[in-house]
Amino acid sequence: MNSNSINAPILKTNQGFKVNLTKHYKIWFSKKENDFMPFENQRRLKQMRRECPNVQISLIFSASCITKRAIERLTTFCKNNNITPIDFDSLDISNFSPEEKRLYSIARNEIDKAKNNQGGNLAAASDCIRRIIPIIEKCGTYTDLDVQVKFNKNENMIFDVNTPIVYPYDTKDKHAETYTNDILIVANDPNAPDKIAKEAREMIIKDQKALIERYDNPRDIISAPLSRKSNKIFLNVYYLIYLHMMRAGKSYHQYNVTSFRQILESMSYQDFIDGPFLFNGKIKSYYLSADDMETLAQKWEPIKRNIYNASVTYVTGLLEFFDDFKSQVKLGRTFSLENYYSINKHFTNKNHLNQCVIASASNDTTFTDSSWTKEGEQKQALRNANLAAFAIQKAWKKYKFFKSSSCSSGSTKTDAVKSNNNNSIN
Repeated sequence: MNSNSINAPILKTNQGFKVNLTKHYKIWFSKKENDFMPFENQRRLKQMRRECPNVQISLIFSASCITKRAIERLTTFCKNNNITPIDFDSLDISNFSPEEKRLYSIARNEIDKAKNNQGGNLAAASDCIRRIIPIIEKCGTYTDLDVQVKFNKNENMIFDVNTPIVYPYDTKDKHAETYTNDILIVANDPNAPDKIAKEAREMIIKDQKALIERYDNPRDIISAPLSRKSNKIFLNVYYLIYLHMMRAGKSYHQYNVTSFRQILESMSYQDFIDGPFLFNGKIKSYYLSADDMETLAQKWEPIKRNIYNASVTYVTGLLEFFDDFKSQVKLGRTFSLENYYSINKHFTNKNHLNQCVIASASNDTTFTDSSWTKEGEQKQALRNANLAAFAIQKAWKKYKFFKSSSCSSGSTKTDAVKSNNNNSIN
């Protein structure tokens, strides 16, 4: 692989930094204990291997999420596709910093609570893991499974950038800025190619601390999107959840993200009947009219979905991930992946944040994954069913073709034998 090898020297240039894209990793924690990964994602990894023959690919999974048999299938799958499986549960965290050990603990908690239907979210666990520096240094560039990566055999994989971290941040949309953590490219240390750049390290450490602070004090963060919408229904839902927690004996200091999600999942719009409402900072109780109840019944699921999504995106995920990095733009640094065409052309992903939100509110099953939400999970299940049906149909056609060919061949041989017999008789 020569200059493009995984451990090739990375030199700081006049443009600022260099990134080495020879190492990539994905993260998938399965919700189904008997399936290590949906068929659709398996196909995506196979495609990445075909289109990136010289790239090191790692897959981080959790053995605690799947059965022993599923682990065996995952191991076989990785071996057949030259992918390195990394068990999150078995990671050596002795060289993690205190913040990274805390992130590991948060991820572990999210996984455990998700398995037991106690408000955990597997995407939140993934968000924490991709911020751990030893993992970045070992595994390289992170991409979501729905991001297609393509590097031909002899293509250059070392690029100049003027920022220590590159991520999708598209300012071309006049209506909304879109920035996500579905692709995370980190510059290498010029003197140690197996380490990240000092500037990148400082930025990630700062973000680690900010995430932990948000996670440990999530009340205002989760309610932030609600107040931004200036919608009293949203505020009332949030307030009602808080009262439910208080009634359950949880004080403000016991308030946490997973308990918030757990209560939210158990709620129905009927909980608003004769419930407390917040108007102008004062609590008022009254009965909803039939029209009000009908309106609330119609809007409840979208409201519930948006609040649940906020409990991920505003704490560990999309919206808050790079808030601490924005000030760097003032230094003239270009963080947007879209501004680096030579790099961006190797990554294909249409699932930016505003597109994900639009798709999750529609019945579109192909536009976006959003598999960390209930709606996204259902849509992915439908796509997997369609893919499975297509695969069966394709296999059946192939079987009929070979059977037909075999019959034709057998028929020809039989005719030839008859002809020979006839000739010998004559």
